[in-house]
Amino acid sequence: MTSKRAYLVVLVLSLGATVAQAEQAKAPRAHFFYWENDVLVGTDQDYTNGLRYATVRLGVEEPPWWARRLARRFDLCGEGAKPDKCFTINKGFAVTHTIYTPEDISDPELIVDDRPYGAWLHYASIFELRSSFSLHHFEADIGIVGPLAFGEEVQTAVHKLTGSQEPMGWDHQIDNELGLLLLYQWRRRIPALELWSRDESVRLFDVTPDLTGTLGNVFTYAGAGLTLRLGYNLSEAFPGKIEPTVMEVAGRKKWEIYVFAATEGRAVARNIFLDGNTFKDSHSVDKETLVYDWEVGLVARYGRFAISYRHVTRSPEFTLQEEPQTYGSVSLNFYPD
Repeated sequence: MTSKRAYLVVLVLSLGATVAQAEQAKAPRAHFFYWENDVLVGTDQDYTNGLRYATVRLGVEEPPWWARRLARRFDLCGEGAKPDKCFTINKGFAVTHTIYTPEDISDPELIVDDRPYGAWLHYASIFELRSSFSLHHFEADIGIVGPLAFGEEVQTAVHKLTGSQEPMGWDHQIDNELGLLLLYQWRRRIPALELWSRDESVRLFDVTPDLTGTLGNVFTYAGAGLTLRLGYNLSEAFPGKIEPTVMEVAGRKKWEIYVFAATEGRAVARNIFLDGNTFKDSHSVDKETLVYDWEVGLVARYGRFAISYRHVTRSPEFTLQEEPQTYGSVSLNFYPD
C-alpha cells in the first residue's frame, strides 16, 4: 500500500517538474533550500516542520503558459524599454513538504480541543515579474493533503533518528484530498526611506511593504506586512519565506550581511489544517480569523552563496490555542554567475 502511495505522489510531482524543466533550458538558474522547524526553538507542535527546494531561471524571455496573458499587462524589459521601470521575467518550480501536529503527540487518542494532524506535499509553478524596486510573485500549486503526503512517515523517521517522542496520533490526521492553491505577493522597496553610504555605492538600510493573497482549498487568506533591513552592502534581494517563498535575486557585489525585522498580518478564510477536509467530515477546530507573524533574522552572502536564519513568532491560529507559536527557519541559496 505504501509503495502505491509513493508511486502516485512521485508521478504527479515528476510530471510537473519535467514540464518546468522543458520550459527552462538556457537562462541562468538559482537554487534555494529552506528548512523550518520548531525544534530550533525547543518545541514540537502546531506547524512543526517545513522543507522546500526551489529553482528559478533568471531573466527568461517567456513566462509559464498559464501566465502569458498576465505578463502582457506589464512593461517588459527589452529594446526601447526604460531600465528603471521595466520588468524582467523569472520562472521556476518548487517542491514543498509541511507537517502540522497537536501539542501532545504522545496521546494516541483524538485530541478534540487541539488541531488535527496533517501534512501537505505539493509542487508549485513559479512566475515572477521584477523591476529595480518591486516584485510581483505568482504561484500555481498542486499537491496532496493527508496520508499520501507522508507526514506520519517523515515525522516518525526523524523522531526515531533523534531519539524524540514517537508521534502516536497520526490515525486521526486529515484525510486524503487534492490540494490546489493560487498565490500572489507584491513587494516594493521605498526609495525615499533607503540609507546609503556617503558615496552612494553601498545600501545600508531599506523598508519593504508587501501584500499577499491566496485562494484554494488548502489556504485562502489576504495579508499585509513590512520588512526592515539594516546592514552592509544590501543587494536588491527580498528575504525569502517558505510560505510563501519569494525568490531572491542577489546583487553581484562580493558580499553582504544584514539583520532584518518583519511583521505580517493575515485575514484567514480557509486553513485546511484547522478547518479539516473540504468535502467530508474530519476533525477540526475553530480558527482565529486574524493571525500575525513577527520575525527577526540574519542574512549573509559571499559571492554566489547565501545563508539566512529567521526566528518567527506566530499568534494563536485557533481559539483554544493558549500561547503563540515560535519556530526557526534556515535557508541556503546558490546564485548563478
